Amino acid sequence: MGKLTQLWRLGITNLRREDGKELCSSLAKLTNLRSLNISSFEHGELIDLNYPLSPSTLPFLRTLELHGRLEKIPQWVGSLNTLTILCLRWSKLREVPLSIFKVCLIY
Repeated sequence: MGKLTQLWRLGITNLRREDGKELCSSLAKLTNLRSLNISSFEHGELIDLNYPLSPSTLPFLRTLELHGRLEKIPQWVGSLNTLTILCLRWSKLREVPLSIFKVCLIY
C-alpha cells in the first residue's frame, strides 16, 4: 500500500488491532492523502494507531474517520494541520482531549 503515493482517498475496512503498526508505517508514505477512513474488523475491536508518525506526515489530510473502539486518539492526529473533519464512531472514548487540536478563534 505504501507504493500508492499519489492516492487522495483511502478506505480501510476490517482492520485488526495487530495491523495498526503496519498501517501507520504505510500511511507515512502516502503524502497526498486528503481523506482517510478506517473501520475495525468487528464493532467492538480496538483500533490501535498509536504509533509515531512524523509531523510532516499526511500534510494534506482534511478528513479522518475512525470507526471502532479506541483507547485514545492517536497522538499524531494533533499534528494534522489541514484536518477539518474528524469523525469518531463507536470509539467508546470517555472524553476527547481537545488540547491535541490547535484552535484558532477569529473575531
